[in-house]
Amino acid sequence: QPAMFTLFKSIANGVSWDVVVTPLEDVGWIWVVVFNCFVTLCIFAVLNVMTGVFCQSAMDNAQRNEDMKLQQVLANKHEWVVKIRKLFRNLDSNGSGDISFHELRACLDDPTVEAFF
Repeated sequence: QPAMFTLFKSIANGVSWDVVVTPLEDVGWIWVVVFNCFVTLCIFAVLNVMTGVFCQSAMDNAQRNEDMKLQQVLANKHEWVVKIRKLFRNLDSNGSGDISFHELRACLDDPTVEAFF
């Protein structure tokens, strides 16, 4: 178990690789090669794959969030169309079908009209 903990610490930056490799040199050069292969595999393969999966998941969530916002905007479109039509009917005080500058100016002090602008 101490050996497994040493391997974990070596890839998690808990112990310097030199501290681990120096005793391995006394046992045999093949163990130095095995240790270096282990560190290389863990750091450049496994950890990069985990980082890639995390980043992909974050990008997928961001895309779903954008899709949900778009659906919400489209769902509220009808409601806003009704409100804006009601606003323009209220602005057209003489019922002519056109809004003059004077009609617009007269309604700008109305709090409901101010809420739209």
